[in-house]
Amino acid sequence: MAETTVTTIEQHWNHFLERDMPPEAPPVQVQMMKQAFAAGAISGLQLAVVSYKGTNPLSSVGKHIEDITALNRNAHG
Repeated sequence: MAETTVTTIEQHWNHFLERDMPPEAPPVQVQMMKQAFAAGAISGLQLAVVSYKGTNPLSSVGKHIEDITALNRNAHG
């Protein structure tokens, strides 16, 4: 498989889904995994914000938080 460059949380999810989820996974498994993926992304960003010093980290993280919120919202639909 060719190297894939991802820049948004949704792109990371889609890459993970394509690479690691079995094609025959039932919809409920995909939905639960997507929720867990979003929770992990939120936790990672929270850790990054806590460890980031010197400037306002939310200015650079805000878009990713919006992406995660949308990803999680889409997991319920």
